[in-house]
Order: sequence, then C-alpha cells, then structure tokens
Amino acid sequence: KDKHWVDDNGTLYFGSIPNVTEKLPNGIYELNFSDKTGFYLKRISECFTIEGKIYGVETEFIDRIITANKNISKNFGILLKGLKGTGKTITAKLICKALNVPVILINESFTNLGEFINSVDQDIVLFFDEFEKVYNVSHDGEDDYDESGRVTKKGINSLLTLMDGVFTSEYKRMFLMTTNKVWLPDTLQSRPSRIRYVKEFTDLDQDNILLILNDVIENKELIPQLIQLLGNLEIITVDIVKAIAEEANLYNTADAQFFSIFNIKKKED
Repeated sequence: KDKHWVDDNGTLYFGSIPNVTEKLPNGIYELNFSDKTGFYLKRISECFTIEGKIYGVETEFIDRIITANKNISKNFGILLKGLKGTGKTITAKLICKALNVPVILINESFTNLGEFINSVDQDIVLFFDEFEKVYNVSHDGEDDYDESGRVTKKGINSLLTLMDGVFTSEYKRMFLMTTNKVWLPDTLQSRPSRIRYVKEFTDLDQDNILLILNDVIENKELIPQLIQLLGNLEIITVDIVKAIAEEANLYNTADAQFFSIFNIKKKED
C-alpha cells in the first residue's frame, strides 16, 4: 500500500517515493557514477569508527588542521604520506570526525568531478585514501591509462581545476589525501594553494612502542628484549609491534633467534 508511481524525468516506475532532504546529512558517502543518474552518493556510515586504542597520533597536527579550517574561507588540501601501517588513514579519519561535515570518498578517477562537487551547497571533505591507486600514479610516465582504459591524467587535471577553485562556490572543500608513495606529480604538490599541509609518517617513537608493549605483553619481563629486537628492524609500525607482541605472548619468548622466521625486515647493517 506504500507503493506509488514515481516519475523520474519522464520514466515512471512503481515503487516507494524517495526521501528528500534539503542538505546532505553528516556521514560518510562513496561517490559513484551511472549512465542513468550521473553522479550519485552511496551512504556508507554515519561516521568513521576506530576500533581499539589509538597509538602514535599527533594531536597537535590534527588541532592545527581544525584551526586552519575554521579560519580559512577557501579550499585547501592535506597530504598524508608514508609507509603502510604508520597511521595515515587513522589520522585522516580523526580529522574527518573532528570537522563534523559530510565526507565523500573518492575511489575512482572522474574526469568531470568539479561540476558535481560544485553542486553540493555546503562544506564537505573529499577523502582520497591511497591517492596513487585512485589515479594510477607512477613515476615512469606510464600513468595515462588505467586497466579499464580511463585517461587518468585527465582525471588529475579535473581534480586540480577543482582544487584551484575554478568551479566557484561559497562553500569550502577540504581535499584529504593519503599515499604510500614518496613521489607524486609536481602539479599536485607544487602549490600551497592546492596542498597546504604535507605530513610524513615514519616509524613509531619509543614512547608509543612502550605503550603498546605494556598494554599487550603479558609477561612484562620480555619487554626490554623485545625493544632491542624492534630496534633492529627496517621499519616499526603499530601493526608490526602488535604482531610481534602477539607472537611473544603465544610462546612467552622474546628470543631473536625464535623470531628469525617471523615476517619482519631487519636493517641490513
């Protein structure tokens, strides 16, 4: 009994009348495109959820972003770069939670992104997680086409046009990007008006390593030897420290020889 004839630009179908809202409610949305509707947003969740205790997050950096967002009336970008597992995505999610505006996930390279984004008449965050995968960026110049034949360079140019504010809007667009690559195109990074802040994520510091080990290790006598083991690694991330701590708990050992077959990379020197 709740079914009605719905007129969609001259195409009628029998179904429920869609809900209509004046403003995009706060939440996490994925940007998609179809030949029938054009661009559309799929709601993923109300907000980002972060499970467990957070380690190694620099609250001063997040506070600076929030302050800048309150006082700058134009678009600006943030680039978080570094190896996997160093806290980039968690930091990005915390920034999104603090801003309390709709977040649109960009998972594909679209050549006409600006026109749609300009139609959203409110402040938003555009979140590009692992930017180099979205735009198929490489350092060898072979980044013109992706596997489906899309011209990624045009996609990047469309994004740069949007970042430069060519699509006039009274509302702010924050461009929040993470990348695992050291190199990205100069056109993206060369102007502070596009990317205002660049934050590089490296190894955990000793204080956070100790926090994790004290939280996770059951036999605290193992901690000094585990710190020595971790100090010989090529990289030290939250994931690596937790995995080593889990293994140490299973076998109640921190012996370096025991960990020789564990999937960790030691410094060559």
